[in-house]
Amino acid sequence: MPELDPQIKQLLDGMRAAGNSPLYEMAVDDARAAILAISGTLDIALEQVAEVSDVLLEDTFSVRCYSPSKRSQPRPVILHMHGGGFALGDLDSHDRICRHYCNALDALVVSVDYRRPPEHSFPCAVEDSYRALTWIGDQAEERNIDVNRIVLTGDSAGGNLAASVSQLALDRGGPAVCFQVLVYPALNLSIDADYPSRVEFGGGEYFLGQKDIQWIRSMYFDDLKQGNDQRASPLLNEDLKRLPPTLIITAGFDPLRDEGELYYQRLREAGVNASYRCFDDAIHGFVSFAGVADIGKDAIALIIEKTKQFIKGIE
Repeated sequence: MPELDPQIKQLLDGMRAAGNSPLYEMAVDDARAAILAISGTLDIALEQVAEVSDVLLEDTFSVRCYSPSKRSQPRPVILHMHGGGFALGDLDSHDRICRHYCNALDALVVSVDYRRPPEHSFPCAVEDSYRALTWIGDQAEERNIDVNRIVLTGDSAGGNLAASVSQLALDRGGPAVCFQVLVYPALNLSIDADYPSRVEFGGGEYFLGQKDIQWIRSMYFDDLKQGNDQRASPLLNEDLKRLPPTLIITAGFDPLRDEGELYYQRLREAGVNASYRCFDDAIHGFVSFAGVADIGKDAIALIIEKTKQFIKGIE
């Protein structure tokens, strides 16, 4: 078995020494503040972009648009769904990675401020995320968007939403997705989901534990049986044949590792152009720790490299 990355180990040792309560023991507002604090201290450096604007959709939820510059040629768009257990992350917790994607890919980035549980339960988050995709199609001319180069991405819960929205786009005839990047995604939220990695790494010593997953699921669903809905558990979809090219990133010490790898295998079996990279010595959330862990920077570089291949190939 690989050993933990030394910088990740140091980070975990520091968290334990600080004596912080696990997420599942916190009040929701306290857990949200903790996630935001982590993003402010452990994430990549803050970058400047040409323009940032928030847009309210249907008086229900908003999207934040990041633009690197103005230009005459239509540009690709990255639709980003933030992680944080559906309930805890927000636009600000993932602001820095969106800015980086904007500059590195010379793309418009649209980050979805989907409605969060427990205030708004399933399927609000996934339906808001899908609505953001259709809004991108509607805004193509006004915002100079190349609708042939729409990329979906998200981490953890955001990876769940990105995978679900990609499937919904096919089922509902929505805007086509040219590429999706799923970063340590939660892909099976059914109550009977059972994977070796959830048992082996779910004790809580590697940042995300089984009790955290159960707590998140209890907030996301009004009825735990909703976890069998394909919009909640995209891994349960039996037909993956027409999905877009996909990059899946997992972490070796992550309870969610096995479902990410299984989704990759099923995509390949369905004939989808899918690639997979497990960072064996990393933990869940490590991309958000890229400010203090080089392995997070390596994953971001891989995301940029693979995404460029697809958006450049379609120009």
